Amino acid sequence: MLKYHSIKLVLASLFFASPAFADITVNLVIAQGPNSLTKAEADQLFNEANLQFTSQIGEPLRIKHYRFISNPFPEEQKKLSKRLRMLRLWDGWFERRGVGADVNFAITPPFEEGGLYWLAGYSEAVCKKGGVAYSTAEVFNNYGAPRFEHSKVAFLHELGHLVGAPHEDSNTIMHADATAKTDSMTKIRYSNQSSERIKKCIKNW
Repeated sequence: MLKYHSIKLVLASLFFASPAFADITVNLVIAQGPNSLTKAEADQLFNEANLQFTSQIGEPLRIKHYRFISNPFPEEQKKLSKRLRMLRLWDGWFERRGVGADVNFAITPPFEEGGLYWLAGYSEAVCKKGGVAYSTAEVFNNYGAPRFEHSKVAFLHELGHLVGAPHEDSNTIMHADATAKTDSMTKIRYSNQSSERIKKCIKNW
């Protein structure tokens, strides 16, 4: 779980070619709502996260199913206290569709509370093949500050849980408040310990 943190860049398209080794299949859903990512921005976020994940872990992410939809849970998105309920709702949403990917992930609009947008996320388990997670994403916050890099960190954090990494008390992606360790010019990484745990988890799948 990523602790919530109150946090429009025009981004060029980035394409990623998968190396010739095993990959991790992803069922990816982009949910639309207030201050959410456009499809182009969501593509950019996934591609950049994929490059960083692959460079550190050596296993690329490959999208198995990709859906761009209206947010099915807009009321829950209005309260930070609904963060865990959101995970349960997404778990049911993916289960009803039964797509059979290694990872089921939803990128959703930021939570809305107190007139602010908030980044947050949740993962159902550490090292679970077929597990479910979500993270919120935005390109700018209420004050016009860039939050694309923060959103990418939120994605990599929750993905990290699903593929074997617990929280760490370090200035890395798996810190419980990783988005607070990030700014628009700083790229934080998985620690060596997290990287090894992720590789071990994936190997045992």
